[in-house]
Amino acid sequence: YYTPDSLVQELIKSALDPVIEQRIAAQPESPIDALLAIRVIDPACGSGHFLLAAARRLAEKLAQLRAGLNNADGEQTEQDFRHALREVVSRCIFGVDRNPMAIELARTALWLEGFEEGRPLGFLDHHLQVGDALLGLTDLKALELGIAKDAFKPLSGDDKEVCKQLAKANAAALKDLEKKRKARAFGQLDVASSQDSGLKPLQALEALPENSTQEIATKEAAYRAFLEQAKTSRLAHAADLLVGAYLLPKREGAEAHIPTSATLYLTLLGDSLPSEQQGALAAAQAACAEACVLHWPLAFPQVFASGGFDCVLGNPPWDMLQLDPQEFFATRAPHIANAKHMAARDKLIAELEQSNLRLHTEYWNEVQLTEAAQNFIHASGRFPTSGFGRLNLAYLFTELFLDLRGHEGRSGLIVPTGIATDSFSQHLFNRIANGNLISLYDIENREAVFPSVHRSYKFCLLTLGTSEQAEFVCFASQVSQLGDSRRRFTLTPEDFRLLNPNTRSCPVFRSNADAELTKKIYRRVPVLWQEAGDGIQEQNPWALQFLLMFMMNTDSYRFQDADGDGMLPLYEAKLIHQFDHRWATYTADVDSRDVSDIEKGDVDYAVIPRYWVSAAEVEERLTKRDREGNVIWRWERGWLMGWRDITNATNERTVIA
Repeated sequence: YYTPDSLVQELIKSALDPVIEQRIAAQPESPIDALLAIRVIDPACGSGHFLLAAARRLAEKLAQLRAGLNNADGEQTEQDFRHALREVVSRCIFGVDRNPMAIELARTALWLEGFEEGRPLGFLDHHLQVGDALLGLTDLKALELGIAKDAFKPLSGDDKEVCKQLAKANAAALKDLEKKRKARAFGQLDVASSQDSGLKPLQALEALPENSTQEIATKEAAYRAFLEQAKTSRLAHAADLLVGAYLLPKREGAEAHIPTSATLYLTLLGDSLPSEQQGALAAAQAACAEACVLHWPLAFPQVFASGGFDCVLGNPPWDMLQLDPQEFFATRAPHIANAKHMAARDKLIAELEQSNLRLHTEYWNEVQLTEAAQNFIHASGRFPTSGFGRLNLAYLFTELFLDLRGHEGRSGLIVPTGIATDSFSQHLFNRIANGNLISLYDIENREAVFPSVHRSYKFCLLTLGTSEQAEFVCFASQVSQLGDSRRRFTLTPEDFRLLNPNTRSCPVFRSNADAELTKKIYRRVPVLWQEAGDGIQEQNPWALQFLLMFMMNTDSYRFQDADGDGMLPLYEAKLIHQFDHRWATYTADVDSRDVSDIEKGDVDYAVIPRYWVSAAEVEERLTKRDREGNVIWRWERGWLMGWRDITNATNERTVIA
């Protein structure tokens, strides 16, 4: 979605402006050099909206500084600003996107914005790069740890025996690698001290002038030479081998083309690979190129040599990292996309092997590529707080925004507010809230800030940096409300532990008064169930247990369309309301409707569910067994408590029981 400029400017104020002021204050004797040393990136830059805004802001300050030094009255001219903008674009602005067309659009936009009469368009290829920001390495020290065992976990289409043999070979290599690490016998394997990152050639490249078309051509030729040299870098080879181990299909006959930690180790040492392993490097490089893998320290060594970017800005994707069969088949095979439920859809997909082998192969190749990317994120260790369970791209990018910024840098991004409030993102938010959160401004889209997003959707302007407390605004509907002091409240890491001791996720308040009152209540009243953790013992005086009995998608094959012997009605959340177990019912044509007052007046009236499920299945879920299948616990009471709480925080009720 196109990001409204009002949101971009808010993040410029909270994430970039403080960095500018801090850098200039730290170098009062050379403020211009300090400003031009600032490095700003958008790792999902699209057509460059955030990059243009950052360039304009930096150029305004640069022109102001130069005018103050060169003119007694400090007056700026349009030419001063154009010159400053061209210099900022060529020195301070960086972008990444996996879509080559997006990079072309961003480059063109920056060229047009930074055009200065009489001078050629600047060279930006080394600053704007095509790549998947989430797929690749952010820390080359990971190479010293070898390839994780889960890189060889069987995925769709993989041969389990091949995976088993590769995992065995990799385990032996990892064991040897661990011995050398403990014995400090690395020698050339010490990646941290490697001179193979491409830093010096790129620093020399950046120092080349850009005042004429000939100088631009010389710089472009130097960059092409740098890229060719980078292809022979042992660090680049090793990084591709590590990621390629996740991406490459593990099928019979392909064993020799799958790298293991042994291949990686020999490459890092600079040794020639044995003949039986030489195909692994070429295969890994091809797989990484196809997947647009980006190794950040090798793509931008000049930035990582100084600790990272000074400011990371953007509005990353909010989608899930998954292949949705309904989306895949929507235009290719609509009858599959529109199947009644998951089990029916899976059956139709299986039938494609006989009816349409090409489409069947295309689908399973996409499944394998998606699963490989998921496996890398789950197992590589690159995303320790966001890389588990169902993968939300917004959360993964947020962790990337944390990792890319330097020690005194800031990040500003737009993500769903659930990043702070959902249990699925609690580990990521715990990392953010532990001294890395500057501000979180929550906005509900009811006034269509994003016209194409549902009006009830909530997103936030999230600013990350170093701070002992964070500032919040919740339930805003427009940017102008963010300045209302009555809405603003502050929370510390201790407040998160007080208000949500189990998840330490973020509570939401409509005003500072609400926040302060709630904190006072929680200081006096204990929580219902204190889970164990961080040296705290579990406290569960009510002996509560939680159970998710059936999932509509994964358990759909257990559901029956009609009642029968030994069957029980399957209640869905939509059938109940506050103190009302007969709120809605299904009709004969499988539509739901509200139960009428007349029907509710009949004490014998019962709602009709959409599905029925076996009583034996229900009993089994209320039973615990040991490994031998013996019953060790069973729920003996004739009642259960249930509620519905999957809803929007803006609704009248957020829990219905």
